Amino acid sequence: MRVIALLVKLKRVYEGIACDVAVPVCGATCGKMLSCGFHRCPERCHRGPCIETCRVVVTKSCRCGSFKKQVPCYQDMTCERKCQKMRDCGRHACKRRCCDGDCPPCSEMCDRKLRCRNHKCPAPCHRGSVLLSGNGHNFMFVRETHLR
Repeated sequence: MRVIALLVKLKRVYEGIACDVAVPVCGATCGKMLSCGFHRCPERCHRGPCIETCRVVVTKSCRCGSFKKQVPCYQDMTCERKCQKMRDCGRHACKRRCCDGDCPPCSEMCDRKLRCRNHKCPAPCHRGSVLLSGNGHNFMFVRETHLR
C-alpha cells in the first residue's frame, strides 16, 4: 500500500509523493548554522549534514596578538614571534612560538653547583635554594643552596 504524503518545503507543496521518496532539493542557499557558531552554510540546499569546516575568510589575530591575517574561519592563527617573557625560574625566557602569555614552567635542568662543590642540582630549573644535596650517587632531601 502506497502512503500518500503532503509535504511542504519552502512554500512548495508536493502532493501524491510516497513517504519513502526523496523530495527534490529547492535550489536555494542552505543557510543552516555551521559548527563554528558564527557563519551559515553557503552551499545550495542539500540533504545530510553541512560541511565540517567553515571556510569563510575572516581576519584573525594570532595568540600573542602581534599579527592579524585573513584566514579561513576553521584555521588557527599563529605567528613566528618567540616569547621573551621570563619563566618561573627567573633565569630563562619562554621562547615559545606565538605565546599567549601563559608560559609553561621552565623545562631546562638547573645544573647549578651545590654547596658541596661536587655535585650539580639535578632538578628542573627553579628559583632560590635547592632541596637536594649530593652524597655519592645518592641524593638526600636537605636544605642546600647553590654557589653563586
